[in-house]
Amino acid sequence: MPAYKKPVFIVGMPRSGTTLIQGILCNTGEYFPMPETHFFVRAAYGLPEENLSKKHRKRIQHKLLKKSRIKLDKRLPENLTTIKDIFEHVIDQFNPEGTRTF
Repeated sequence: MPAYKKPVFIVGMPRSGTTLIQGILCNTGEYFPMPETHFFVRAAYGLPEENLSKKHRKRIQHKLLKKSRIKLDKRLPENLTTIKDIFEHVIDQFNPEGTRTF
């Protein structure tokens, strides 16, 4: 996993300009957008933080692909055994060069 700069989280009420701010930051070339992260929390809800089984990884992948429409490789790698590992893998999918922050 590349060493990312500190992530930037844009938080605000609906229709308050958060999407505009995200667009402006992403146009600088230093940042890349992620889907709204609450989708990730929903995908991993109720699962252990670590020692994820194959069934757990499959459930997270299904929810990320189908419910959140996050584009991922067809299968999560076997070495992803923690929630953190999977989250970092998703970040890597959006920033394969590892040159920008999210």
